[in-house]
Amino acid sequence: MKPKTYKPLVIWFIAFVAVMCVMPALLAFRIPDAHLTLVTITCVYLGLLALFLIIHAGGYVYWINGGPTYEQARDAGEQARHLYSLEHLCRFALAGILWMIYMPFSIINDWTAWVDILAFGVIILGAARSTMHIKFAPSKEEQA
Repeated sequence: MKPKTYKPLVIWFIAFVAVMCVMPALLAFRIPDAHLTLVTITCVYLGLLALFLIIHAGGYVYWINGGPTYEQARDAGEQARHLYSLEHLCRFALAGILWMIYMPFSIINDWTAWVDILAFGVIILGAARSTMHIKFAPSKEEQA
């Protein structure tokens, strides 16, 4: 396992803040405000998904709140880290699919930004809540 690091997390955070500051400013004059909210929320979601992809690719499961410590992750082995991060990644990928299904309804029905924010919050909180029962444990092969 790689040495304990938070450098990719810091880089992700700086990039996320930069995108979230620049993107709305670039689009503000090109699309209606209601659609700008949808685009901004989608960027927030994509940033969150990117974070879970980084966690999965790098095995940084100790970044996940309520997850293992670095030492537990290191000792458990790569397969346990992979399965744990993959399960989290899949839950948030499903949240993205639900968001993409929701967006056309919002546009067609001209729902307000508050409804969009509420819907996104419910979807993301539902995904987060669904990960609370996921337990980190080494595989049987790695324990032997």
